[in-house]
Amino acid sequence: MGFGSLDQVLNLSASDLVTVVGGGGKTTLIYRLAQELKAKLPSGSRVVVSTTTKMWLPKPGQVDQMAWAPGWAQLLDLANQLRGQAQFDQEHGQAISPSWFIGRKALPSRKVQGLPRFWVDELRRQMGQDGGAILVEADGAAGKPVKVPDWYEPQVPSASTVILVVAGINSLGLPLASRYVHRAKLARCYLRSSLPDRITPAALADLVAYQAHRAQSMAPRARTMAVLNQVETPERLTWGREVAERLVAQGFPTLLTSFKGTRPLVWFLSPQVVSCRPRVAAIVLAAGTSSRMPGQNKLTLPLGGRTVLEQTVASACGSRAAEVVVVLGYQAAELKDNLRSYPVRLAFNPRFQEGQSTSVLAGLRAVSPGADAAVFLLGDQPLVTPEVIDALIDAYALHGNPVVAPTFRGQMGNPVLFGRGLFPELFEISGDRGGRPVLERHRQQLLEVPVRCRGILADIDDLPSYLALKSYSSWLCPPKSY
Repeated sequence: MGFGSLDQVLNLSASDLVTVVGGGGKTTLIYRLAQELKAKLPSGSRVVVSTTTKMWLPKPGQVDQMAWAPGWAQLLDLANQLRGQAQFDQEHGQAISPSWFIGRKALPSRKVQGLPRFWVDELRRQMGQDGGAILVEADGAAGKPVKVPDWYEPQVPSASTVILVVAGINSLGLPLASRYVHRAKLARCYLRSSLPDRITPAALADLVAYQAHRAQSMAPRARTMAVLNQVETPERLTWGREVAERLVAQGFPTLLTSFKGTRPLVWFLSPQVVSCRPRVAAIVLAAGTSSRMPGQNKLTLPLGGRTVLEQTVASACGSRAAEVVVVLGYQAAELKDNLRSYPVRLAFNPRFQEGQSTSVLAGLRAVSPGADAAVFLLGDQPLVTPEVIDALIDAYALHGNPVVAPTFRGQMGNPVLFGRGLFPELFEISGDRGGRPVLERHRQQLLEVPVRCRGILADIDDLPSYLALKSYSSWLCPPKSY
């Protein structure tokens, strides 16, 4: 379910007019998207940022040029200037065109008075079909993570092709009060049939859907999507999934985003993903001899009230994998006793001393014939969360790449998902290797999924690495009865 950029998920072009409404990070979202589009759009296309309400003046570096259109005539002059520069760029082979911010006038408050929404429609028409993407902020939220529109909001241009309704997932659990919700009285009025004391996942989904319907009524042809922002912890991701699935059930594809740091994180859930989720088997490789930790099987070491292997298996069982297979070999009897309470299928690898490839084969032989793909987990990576596994499954469902792997801060880790079409190649590997040779042969088809789980890079090789890993116990899968 996770992808690396807004542009990849939204699939925008030089003819799109994207309108952003709601609360919880609209402006940040707009400038992130502007940055991505600037690098993607063809020569001669502009990225124009504007507003139909009020927004803060751009910070240094957010746009390349600023322009003002206090009247209709000035707006038409700007449109002519944009067309002229676009033609110049095309003729002279300029690879990247500058981004623009266009407002009506600057205000003493350091904010910008926006353009009337029908001016934005005209600007879209004047710029032409491929003249560039326009990104518009169409309402305000007074810095609150959630809002409900008043009668005159939002100011959505009718030519909008994409509408993004933003809310901060950090609002969950907060009181339904004006301190946290812009126009809280209207929110309580709208939710009066099921009025909660605090913002619940159901309430947040209903408020976002209400805004989405309002915005869509002003631009009926637009693709309307929800954006749940500030998903910066595993807990927020878990709650965000619940809100997202409620919104998808109401017909709104949903992004879960975080823009902290230099690498934005974008997750995507849509009706297509929900209805077409493939049947994926999770295979936990746990047959190794722990040769670098003499006298102790690292998989039996205690961690967070369980053993290391139990933590890994708990994450697999907590994911949306259709089945979980655990491959045992070295000290299989002891490990088997620790797994009696987990809904897993055990597979014994009698050739475990010949290397990891034999465990890969044993795991594949044990999965159900109907499995569409398999995701391979290393038994000594207990910090991998269920959300990582779900991200790989949803990415595979949406894009169908034969190899899907997670990355943390640009570095690839485990687990890795392989589609059924690559199973024959996996059966051909040998020695102390996993699926890496197959991944390398299909690197051009690899889909990388950025995640915020450093556990994809952390395994246990020896005592120091085990002790270091214990310091991240807060990442562990919480206890659960199976």
